[in-house]
Amino acid sequence: FNAKRDYKFNTNCIKNGLLNKIMIFGKNGIGKSNIGYALFDIVGTLTDKMVDANQENNFINADSDSPIAEFNYEFKFDNDKVIYKYQKTEFKKILFEELYVNDEKIYDYDFKDKKMNNSVNLDIIGASTLNFEYYESNMAILKYIANNTIQAENSIIRQLMQFVTKMLWFRSLKDNRYIGLENESVNVSDWVVKNNLIGEFKKFLYENAGLKLDLGS
Repeated sequence: FNAKRDYKFNTNCIKNGLLNKIMIFGKNGIGKSNIGYALFDIVGTLTDKMVDANQENNFINADSDSPIAEFNYEFKFDNDKVIYKYQKTEFKKILFEELYVNDEKIYDYDFKDKKMNNSVNLDIIGASTLNFEYYESNMAILKYIANNTIQAENSIIRQLMQFVTKMLWFRSLKDNRYIGLENESVNVSDWVVKNNLIGEFKKFLYENAGLKLDLGS
């Protein structure tokens, strides 16, 4: 992605100095889907939303000599930069995790030794009162902090979690698959009625299928 040479990106694809519209194309089996799975691993790490089975079944690169997958996410919220890193051996097994805000380390946690670095700066993210002495879960520390602290509306943690919870990956080939969708199935008819969209649904059926149906009101 860095070998762009003299190519000038369309300004419609740039926001705040970052590319926000990207197309990746290529032959089957060269790793396009795996890039998506890597980008969306954070959804399965920080939320309880839907994940794709392939994320769990095909986690480590078969050509890699390392049993560890490393993830490094960088976020920009106005003038704040957030870097979130972690290592895994399996989709649901975190080995190590660390968080930086504006290049200052907030924490790092070793899940093997169940040890938080002594030089943590949890006060910066409003989590200084959390006790990790008896923390036994494999839940991501960042998720634990977000779920157990009261965060201001514009806090770094709230902005990061809101971004991740709104991420959505989907594809429709032989079937529909999602990452990030709510973990529940919804009956279309019930959804239409619940949201008072019967009139709009009747219009949709008529304009797209020529159907005139009496569905009540």
